[in-house]
Amino acid sequence: TKPYKGNRHQEKPYHFHSLRAYMLSQYDCVVTDGIEADDLICIDMYKDKDNTICCTRDKDLRMCPGWHYGWACGKQPSFGPELVDELGRIELSSGSSKKIKGTGILFFYSQLITGDTVDNIPGLPKRGPVYAYNLLSECKSEIDCYNAVTQAYEEHYGKEAWEDVFREQVDLLWMIREINEDGSLKFYKYPEGGD
Repeated sequence: TKPYKGNRHQEKPYHFHSLRAYMLSQYDCVVTDGIEADDLICIDMYKDKDNTICCTRDKDLRMCPGWHYGWACGKQPSFGPELVDELGRIELSSGSSKKIKGTGILFFYSQLITGDTVDNIPGLPKRGPVYAYNLLSECKSEIDCYNAVTQAYEEHYGKEAWEDVFREQVDLLWMIREINEDGSLKFYKYPEGGD
């Protein structure tokens, strides 16, 4: 519905290519092609989530189960170390500018409502963090999340159009955890038993 990361029009920082060349020459780096670096981090983490810790400031990676740590940066506090389970958790920030912070499947489904402005992903139009929190805060399972959010999409887009829009948002927001045997990416599979 909108170009993925279509809002990013700035050029790479001046020293980007020099720093990249330096890192590739000095460290045992992995260069990705056809997959984003954060997805590759999630894939590696998912292979051994009990013995791996993901150290990053990227909030999206926190939907992947396992250990997470994020260092303090400016006005943003540190995160963890925290063991994220499959369902995870969400919380609504206080103050006038409401935001959802969270982990696991709950955070993923909250983003299906709120979108992700950094990546130009719209989510569900005219629905924000407060709506997402109220919709999901009582969900106790992935199926509960799926049923609540798909119902919201159907109410907004109608019976004929909601599924295509929903699938697009799912594919854009899901952190890839596994690769299929043929090398293709394993996208999010809807839970069995959903409405």
